[in-house]
Amino acid sequence: MNPLAPAPHRPRRGPARLVREHWPLLIPLVPAILLRILVMLAYPPVLWLMSDSISYLDDGVHLAPYAWRPSGYSILLYLLHPLHSLAAAAAVQHLFGLAVGVAIYALCRRFGVPRWAAALATVPQLYDGYVLSVEQSLLSETQFTILLVAMFLLLAWRYGRPRTWAVLLAGLLLSAADLTRSAGLALVVVVAVFLLVWRVRMRLVAGFVVVFAVPVLLYSAAYDHDYHEFSTGATGLQLYGDVMLFADCSHLPHVDHEQQLCVAQPPGTYVGKRSWYIFDSDSPVWKLPGAFGEIDRAASAFDLMVIKHQPLDYLHLTVDHLARYFSTSIDSVDYYQFLRQYPALPALAVQTGQAYVGSATNVSTRPSPTLAPVMTDYQKFGFAPGPLYLALLLIGLAGWLFGRDPDGRRLRSMCALLSLSALAMFVTASLIVANSERYRLTTLPLLSVAAALGATLLVRRFRARRRAPAAAEPVEQPARSPA
Repeated sequence: MNPLAPAPHRPRRGPARLVREHWPLLIPLVPAILLRILVMLAYPPVLWLMSDSISYLDDGVHLAPYAWRPSGYSILLYLLHPLHSLAAAAAVQHLFGLAVGVAIYALCRRFGVPRWAAALATVPQLYDGYVLSVEQSLLSETQFTILLVAMFLLLAWRYGRPRTWAVLLAGLLLSAADLTRSAGLALVVVVAVFLLVWRVRMRLVAGFVVVFAVPVLLYSAAYDHDYHEFSTGATGLQLYGDVMLFADCSHLPHVDHEQQLCVAQPPGTYVGKRSWYIFDSDSPVWKLPGAFGEIDRAASAFDLMVIKHQPLDYLHLTVDHLARYFSTSIDSVDYYQFLRQYPALPALAVQTGQAYVGSATNVSTRPSPTLAPVMTDYQKFGFAPGPLYLALLLIGLAGWLFGRDPDGRRLRSMCALLSLSALAMFVTASLIVANSERYRLTTLPLLSVAAALGATLLVRRFRARRRAPAAAEPVEQPARSPA
């Protein structure tokens, strides 16, 4: 080939050609856009999850580490602050949700999933009523999800052979995701292992880990400056609510604060007990002396002591949390359901919202009397139940273990990465916090792609087995005439 010859002309892929090639995506995407417009009209300007939304928004104004959880979502709100609009923040999150749906389709098509199956894989993400509710709320899950999906898109686009810049950028995206929700912490180990499996250079894998770790360490240093604890959030206090559900106070060794922290359980349901131990001003943990960080460290020491002496009880509670994610019963689901009416916001929420928008406007959720009932009825049936999550996970794992991948494009490996990453997120959440619908939603895109890839691999295996007997039959030779 003559190096001086002009490069062959490649036709540009304009909008019309993209529509012709990927028209099946438009079937779920266009109604999903209209559905999100309906949600914004039904619940202006945003939905609030009281204390969480208030803290996110307040930190979005002042840009300071929050005591309970990482402040990555508050950084997004800070960047949107010049718009002085809560509705604009919700609109951006709905765009994130649509982008995640397109990314699901792109990932599936990149690995050879048929167009109709790739479009079908976007349906859980685009139409889940709880996804829509979280997108309309001042909550961090939508941002966490798009950062996570963007990372996997970078790593997967060259069939598991990512370029140097893609690996480093993936580490940065995973770090941003972890600083948005701590559920991303375990994924750095999972992804690093798969990079080694893909025979990525050890130096580049180390670079991925370093790029991930530096922002997390810098944030932890800022958190330590404010709360005197090198961490990204109050893990000890969160876990304290769980360990006190099974702690046997009479058999624990005496340590500092043990007698004060280990008390009988208050009356109430499981969720009520856990919340009482973590948040109630009468909880024994808030009787401890010292600042917030010191209290969290004392709670962490107590948690580890209880787990050390009652490991089977902790394992039983963790397994129960994990099982609930795949069942029809999950805690705190009521917080994310569309309602026809919402209680008046507390004064602190109103004050925080007005400080963000820069005026004395009404920041309370104002459900439309016409459209809100439509969304409440829709959400009763339009969502992915726990057994569907389990089915998607099992299909992905089955494709990894038993599927056929003859083209050598590491499809099985990608199927394993997505399935095990989703499972790691479930386990991480189950170890630290009580199960909640919002924690489950962030795994939905990963499981949808993994299931689409897994089903493709299993279909290839099935077809290969059907062809094998026919190929094994001897071919009958034509008779030769005598000489």
